[in-house]
Amino acid sequence: MFHNGLIAAALCCSLILCSPFSYAKQTIALKHQNAAPVLDGIIDEALWQNAARFELSHSYKPSQGTPAPVKTVAFIYEDGSNLHIALEASDPNPEKILAHLSDRDDMWGDDWLGIILDTFNDERSAYEFYVNPKGVQHDGRMDDSDGWRGDNSWNGIWYSAAKVTETGWSAEISIPFKALRFPPVNGDGNQQRVWAFSFFRAYPREVAHWISSTKRDPNTKCNICQFDKMQGFASVKPGKNFQLTPTLTAGKTQSREDLPGDWDIEKNTDAGLDIRWGMTPNSVLNVMLNPDFSQVDADSAQLSVNNTYSLYLPERRAFFLDGADYFKTNNFNFVHTRNIAESDAGLKLTGKNGNHSYGLLLANDQSTSFVIPGNQSSDVGELTLEDPLDPDDETPIGSEVAIARYRMDVADRGNIGGLITQRQGDGYRNSLASVDGSTWLSEIDSLRYQFAYSDTLNPEPIQNEFNLAPTQSDRAFALRYFRDTYNYRISADYYDVGEDFRADMGFHTKSDFKELSLGGMRKYHGNEGDIITNQYYYFDWDYVVDQQGKRIENELKLVAGLDGAMQSHSELSVNGREKYYDNDFNSGEYFDERFINLYTRFNPLPAIKLELNSKLADQIDYDNGQPGSSVFIRAAVDMRLGEHIKFRVAHNYSTLAVDASDYMMNGALVAFDKGNLFNANQTDMRFNYQFSIRSQLKLVVQYTDISRRAELYRANFDLDEDNNVESVERLYSSQLVYSYKINSQSLFFLGYSDSGFQDDLLDGMEKDYQSVFAKISYAWQS
Repeated sequence: MFHNGLIAAALCCSLILCSPFSYAKQTIALKHQNAAPVLDGIIDEALWQNAARFELSHSYKPSQGTPAPVKTVAFIYEDGSNLHIALEASDPNPEKILAHLSDRDDMWGDDWLGIILDTFNDERSAYEFYVNPKGVQHDGRMDDSDGWRGDNSWNGIWYSAAKVTETGWSAEISIPFKALRFPPVNGDGNQQRVWAFSFFRAYPREVAHWISSTKRDPNTKCNICQFDKMQGFASVKPGKNFQLTPTLTAGKTQSREDLPGDWDIEKNTDAGLDIRWGMTPNSVLNVMLNPDFSQVDADSAQLSVNNTYSLYLPERRAFFLDGADYFKTNNFNFVHTRNIAESDAGLKLTGKNGNHSYGLLLANDQSTSFVIPGNQSSDVGELTLEDPLDPDDETPIGSEVAIARYRMDVADRGNIGGLITQRQGDGYRNSLASVDGSTWLSEIDSLRYQFAYSDTLNPEPIQNEFNLAPTQSDRAFALRYFRDTYNYRISADYYDVGEDFRADMGFHTKSDFKELSLGGMRKYHGNEGDIITNQYYYFDWDYVVDQQGKRIENELKLVAGLDGAMQSHSELSVNGREKYYDNDFNSGEYFDERFINLYTRFNPLPAIKLELNSKLADQIDYDNGQPGSSVFIRAAVDMRLGEHIKFRVAHNYSTLAVDASDYMMNGALVAFDKGNLFNANQTDMRFNYQFSIRSQLKLVVQYTDISRRAELYRANFDLDEDNNVESVERLYSSQLVYSYKINSQSLFFLGYSDSGFQDDLLDGMEKDYQSVFAKISYAWQS
């Protein structure tokens, strides 16, 4: 009854309380011209004189509402097939313009110019298009339903050029309408469309400036609702919007499970096909056949020592990224397509008609793995078939995946939606249904809610391995209130997730808990020229119990942060918590944990960024179920050496010390000495040489060295040898890739990768994997 009442109240707010908000903005007539400009970055054609003209007069950051420190002018028109944009950026010191050749979506710290387009004029989401002075492109999607959230995983095919001049720099951009989604014209004979838009400029100097054509009210949470509007597009022809991308991959791989041992060699040549069909201007059908899911961009290295929950890995594959925002919900991550590891066929339909958006995804997977959540830790289950003649040889079992999402926009900025996911294999099934929504009670007050129910069928091997019942079913509920103004912010969150709730198609690592969180922040803003441009102070309190009411966690966190000169950001946090933890080596007890964390990043020189994250803590030793004292340090350096070279190295260091203790093990008292339980070092080094905008050579080397004092681990005194902890764990991987990209879909890769490891049974590092691979794809459009 409590949940039903909250949902009914939230729905009432969505449908009744959210009255329209109005903001000062202008609507201009978008001009049509029959010719396209020559994209060379020089704004010297008569076409631009006849285009609509704007000035970027307002500062977005570091302070809002102040005049822009430099002059920027933008021009825009359409020719029926493309939207053409030109931007002219004046600079009193052109020699200080920051510009580097780099891969697309990778121009941190540079100057850039661009536009944000809300093509549905729904003031909820938009496309982003930016270019730096070397012509490097950056694009993505932004969601503004509850604050600005950018996502640069979306990649479109569009065109640009840029040029540095004696007085600054300029850029020209052409965006094909077939690269965008937008609603059809009205059926009443009116051929006009209305889009919201805003031009932006990044001007990074001693302080990073963000300049806009929009004068924003900082006390209003939404951004797109304050954008100007342009009306026109009467001559826009949607066209066929059909894209065919064949791919061809070839490679040779050798691997070995036993070290030392013989290599298993595999050669393969595969052809694949991606089809993207814009059936209407606002709906897209994607089809994949035998896709290449090889990981060209290596994931960032992450340390997993003294951690009980699964690590998150982002999605990078084009088929799943296109239209990914259509499947997102308000509070939980119930769709994480990285779970689909080895699909050889898939279909996806996404679109929006008026206030209604929808998404459908169907795919198969040759392997099936999923997160099994808990309130102490999470595990990863995998469906396999054991070879009766060789128990160590297990074959992955596949599954079928279906995901359906619907959302309706309500009032000016609210929404309500539903999600259904299902994954089904041999003797296995996980089904989930969810309802979610958000409503705005005022211009600064928002309420988000979500209710979900899941039902799971576990095959016998999964039951035995993780001590699960044959079937599981349960519910999850979340409610969030948020108030955000220019000077302060307050929030309240409530989560209630049942013990048997599972979301196998999402990234959901916690179950069996009820959590109440309260937070508040006070913000202070400096003036132009101040060394410190922004300051903030906030607190966060979390109280967590399990479904039986037992207290799991009680935590208070205090944070102070500031932004300032050298594009710096620093944050100091202090928190303490009482946490309940039990495992095989304790009967369940409360631990007092204390954390001091310092994070800072700054640019001592325009082309160098330094980053440091350090943490001292009294925290739980999760392996042994006892108190410990830890140190964690992460340091990173990003360098741009000239316009071609980018170098980044990041190093993680972690250690955990424990006191001497006595423990009853298998009927005998075992004395454990004090000392460092482990010392972990991890390095992630990346070197890029950019020959041109299209051509790049990339080297990635990752090395992890974890040394443990095995005699301090209680598992090593257990009778179950499978729990034994080894003293040496060393992992190594490298990747060298040459790439040539005409655009985000037409590309060529040639690369080499390998990996190796060392444990207690090996005297040194042994390679266990080597691969040489090549891939070519080309996007045919009509």
